[in-house]
Amino acid sequence: QAAEARYNAAMASLDENNRERSKDAYWNFDRVEQILPGFRDARERREQALDYASLHVVVDVAPVPGRYELSNEFFANKVFQAIDGPAVNRFVRFYSVGEADRLRLDDPDHVLVMQFDDFVVGETHTNRSTETFSRDSVNTGSVKVNGETVPVYSTVEARLSVFTRTVVSRGLLDMRVYDGNTRRVLMQQKMPGEFAWSTQWARYQGDERALNGDQKDLCDLDEAFPPSPQQMFIEFTRPIYDQAVGHIRRFYANY
Repeated sequence: QAAEARYNAAMASLDENNRERSKDAYWNFDRVEQILPGFRDARERREQALDYASLHVVVDVAPVPGRYELSNEFFANKVFQAIDGPAVNRFVRFYSVGEADRLRLDDPDHVLVMQFDDFVVGETHTNRSTETFSRDSVNTGSVKVNGETVPVYSTVEARLSVFTRTVVSRGLLDMRVYDGNTRRVLMQQKMPGEFAWSTQWARYQGDERALNGDQKDLCDLDEAFPPSPQQMFIEFTRPIYDQAVGHIRRFYANY
């Protein structure tokens, strides 16, 4: 009897053109399944109610412009993994452009557009600092004194040049949510990201004994090569990803 009453209430609320009423229908059909699993067509009706109650959002991550052959696939996939399913909101469904085409979703409720602009990959800065180091009481040889060999201690010097090369990639993600019917902008956020990679090495002239252990280790190093432009792009988008997912979740939490 309780299942029957819930089922009838759900059927009365089910309305393709009213999301809020269809939400009520969904929860009533869901309760029917809990009370009496398999009652009539409650399970199928629950899915129908979910479809009527859902906001359909197409997510368009625009290709990366510019001279680099960069792919935003990593970023787009990460975002989709975070917002797919009921994690954001049970009644909000996200689709890629490809999925929307396959499903013939021509009139989505919202279109969420993400586009990278104002970005640079591989901005390089090289710095050289030179300093002279000395050490006292270093054995630099020996002399004969009264027939005996006596060590000679003196001050040694080395001129050390330390090279630091920093490669910076940074960019800005412009994210907008449009109403699918009116194209009105419902939400816009601009999110910055930056990644800096650096390498350091050194060279010296003079007496190595004037240097400490860390300085000698630097002199043994060669200049390292930076990551590829694609990897640099991925790295600077990591903090942007966290911001983007946070904004999407907050915006759609109450839809």
